[in-house]
Amino acid sequence: MNKFIVTILFIVFALTGFAQRPEMFPSDSTGFFKEVDGYFKSTKKPEARKFLRKFEDVWFGGYYTDEERAKIYEVCNKMNDKKMLPFPEFHNYLKSVMNYKLSEKPYFIFQNWHVVIDKLLAGPKRRYNQYLKFSVDLLESNALYKTNTITWQSSNSDFIFGNEEEPVVYFPSIDLYCLSKGDTSVIYETSGKYYPMKGKWVGQAGKVDWKRAGFDPDKVYALLNDYEIDTKHPYFNASSVLFHNPQYFGDDFLPGKLEEKVLANVTEENALYPRFYSLSKTLVIKNLVRNVDYEGGFAKLGGKFLGKGFGDEKAKLIFYREGERFLTVKASSFAIRKDRIPTERAKLT
Repeated sequence: MNKFIVTILFIVFALTGFAQRPEMFPSDSTGFFKEVDGYFKSTKKPEARKFLRKFEDVWFGGYYTDEERAKIYEVCNKMNDKKMLPFPEFHNYLKSVMNYKLSEKPYFIFQNWHVVIDKLLAGPKRRYNQYLKFSVDLLESNALYKTNTITWQSSNSDFIFGNEEEPVVYFPSIDLYCLSKGDTSVIYETSGKYYPMKGKWVGQAGKVDWKRAGFDPDKVYALLNDYEIDTKHPYFNASSVLFHNPQYFGDDFLPGKLEEKVLANVTEENALYPRFYSLSKTLVIKNLVRNVDYEGGFAKLGGKFLGKGFGDEKAKLIFYREGERFLTVKASSFAIRKDRIPTERAKLT
């Protein structure tokens, strides 16, 4: 029994790095840093010293107001009362307030963020840790969601912390990037709000182009309406978009839906996304190529244009000779290319 207790104690001490918890954090700059310094160094972690050097420079660099320092003392003592550890809790909290100052954000950002911190600190430690990790990534690199394989990232640091039923961050105007597997997808000129505890982005408006598939981004693109993204994945769908391609539709915009996905080893030649599918199944494109009209649905799959039929209704190519219709070719789909329109299992009438 005694051996069992000793073993459990050893495991606990190993996990905490033998951290020596202070009785409290003093409400003066020097005393506070002395306790933080001792608490972190007691873990014997190499990253402790590295962080302390950076934090010391900011803490004693004249950055913080008296009001900000008072709030930091208060939160750290509440964390200490809940027996939180130097890593990850204190590290992520102090790194967040350090990054806040280095980013030169206004005081109301600090206030709004702490409204959420106070609420979460009164609840389960797991949710508090999750929010602190999110805060570090957002304040350090504008990342909404960041793992070793996926990053969703804002193009700027213009955001506001808030709290609805869940913590939320508002983004008034950004380009939203998804980086994964060496590929990048971008929603340009969008806005929205992000729920970090759910990993949920709720967006309004925006533009997705086909540049990575080799098309002019000023000509071939889709305009988004309202859409949502689960940032735990490198893909999303938008059910209401307007597609623009002057080669086939002139100045008109084509209603439809969008699918976007980030894949590995993407080139202009093999790009499979973004994908657009027209809402209309009975589009008419006059002179798709010389003396050939097209009727049916339309899809843009990465670098490929497809004429698509739906269900029993086939897509049609209507050929003309001397101004008169003389041949109709029906198929489930046609690959529309500059020099040819191949298909399989076509029916001629």
